[in-house]
Amino acid sequence: MRRRLPLTAMEAFCAVARHLSFRGAAGSIGISQSALTRHVQNLERDLGVPLFERRGNTIKLTEKGRLLFEKAEQALQWLHDGLSQVTERAASPLRVSVLPSLAASWLAPRLPAFTTKHRDITVDLVPDYHLADLNAGSTDLALRYGIGPWRGTWSRMFMREELAPVAAPTAWQDSTDVEQIFAGRTLFGAAQPFEWDRLLDGLGLSSKPAVTSLNDYNVVISATLAGQGIMVGRRSLIQSHFDDGRLVRVGAPWMDCGTAYHVVTRPGRQHERAISAFIAWLTSEGAATNELWAPH
Repeated sequence: MRRRLPLTAMEAFCAVARHLSFRGAAGSIGISQSALTRHVQNLERDLGVPLFERRGNTIKLTEKGRLLFEKAEQALQWLHDGLSQVTERAASPLRVSVLPSLAASWLAPRLPAFTTKHRDITVDLVPDYHLADLNAGSTDLALRYGIGPWRGTWSRMFMREELAPVAAPTAWQDSTDVEQIFAGRTLFGAAQPFEWDRLLDGLGLSSKPAVTSLNDYNVVISATLAGQGIMVGRRSLIQSHFDDGRLVRVGAPWMDCGTAYHVVTRPGRQHERAISAFIAWLTSEGAATNELWAPH
């Protein structure tokens, strides 16, 4: 016979496990501290095991408590997500956190193709330099650039990135000596130090030049177009400038340095209809972009 699931007590237990404080947990779920304490005590009595070690004013999870918290937190999240799917309205906008550079140079020009195919799904792009808090409820998806994965999330790579040193044609004199090319030059990066690290390692320089970090990759592009230095070129974002000759590669071919773009959401939400459709479309568009780079 299956045990009846004490959902209210389980929510109370998870709140205490997150805060390790009965007072903080009670405030977080909007019930009195005495009511929350009763729920936890009843749960411990029903299970026949202590879930917390209480020492004075401090508490910590027992081994059994840690095991239950890990499973219960995930199960409650799945339950909440399931309820959201059941009550989901097609008109609710899909909010997507995205780096401004990716939004401007790659995503926004392609987005009309998605909305034309899925007329019942409205997409709100939220340009942001910071990692979106997917647990806060204000963002459905985040598009992240880097190496990944990100703890506590579900993620899928949708587009590889290739990197190369890039400059305006007027900003450097043609040379085959890599050391000479970078000597005394201003190198621009966009708050991703691993990009230049991996790129310069691939070039085999005897010493690594200093890098000027700018928060916004759009600013990096503008500074480089103005002839102010050499940037890490992200091929997916600057291909149009490269094609029209406003930017050129400097001393190296395009390199696959292991960086990529990933779509990220809370575990379980990738199955929601609107999110699943957007992920499938992103993956297809990313693959098409990467295919253009393949040698023919």
